[in-house]
Amino acid sequence: MNTPNPSGEVPRSRSHPAIIVAAIAVVVFAAAGTASLMGWLPAGGAAPAPSAAAPAPAPAPVAQAPVQAPAPAPAPAEPVPAPTPAPAPAPEPAPAVVPAPAPAPAPAPAPKPAPKPVAKTAPAPAPAPAPKSAYPSPGPSTPSYASAPQPQSAPPAPPPAPPAPPPCYDCGTVSSVQAIEKKGEGSGAGAVVGGILGGVLGHQVGSGRGNTAATVVGALGGALAGNEIEKNRNTTSHWEVRVRLEDGTNRTVRFDQQPSWRSGDRVRIENGRIVPR
Repeated sequence: MNTPNPSGEVPRSRSHPAIIVAAIAVVVFAAAGTASLMGWLPAGGAAPAPSAAAPAPAPAPVAQAPVQAPAPAPAPAEPVPAPTPAPAPAPEPAPAVVPAPAPAPAPAPAPKPAPKPVAKTAPAPAPAPAPKSAYPSPGPSTPSYASAPQPQSAPPAPPPAPPAPPPCYDCGTVSSVQAIEKKGEGSGAGAVVGGILGGVLGHQVGSGRGNTAATVVGALGGALAGNEIEKNRNTTSHWEVRVRLEDGTNRTVRFDQQPSWRSGDRVRIENGRIVPR
């Protein structure tokens, strides 16, 4: 029979220790399963690591067991008679870790067929060397050099120069151009005509003896002037072009009219005429 609480306080209900132990066990098993799935814990009885030659197959996904949340604490209730303790629930077993499948062994390489023995033919006997004379023939001994430098190839010869043109004996250069004037000779007719005209003009000057002297002087002056005029009318002119040839000699060519050649022109003499080179 329950005794009423004289103080009037409502007693708090406490969780049973078995429930707390069960909740802690569930949390520990869930953490261990998670660590095993994440690879943080070594799996017992795992297959040996595959060789480096064969790639490791991806592990098969394992369904994670649902984690059972701890039972919530019961809310405080009215004081009731203490119930009989219920048996503690058996802890759930941890999910079994499925080992990764072992990689299939690599196929062994097929053995190579052994080479067939080849029958070796016996080598033909070498011919016997000719007998050497007792006294070797004298000859200059050629010294042998272990590592003689190889002679370098000579550079190609330059192409031969073109043959010189044959000498031109009629070719040269104009060295000078000169004009030559030759006065003609008087026949006397000019002096006579000039004397008459001079005397007539002198006679017009003065009177008496002065007139006579002026006439004589006019006649003499007229004769001299008439003779010079006649010579100038008979004057002839020509041009001489001097050419210095390539052999060092000089040749002169005469022209009746003024030529077009100038000093320094390169010319050639052909049949007594000057032609351009």
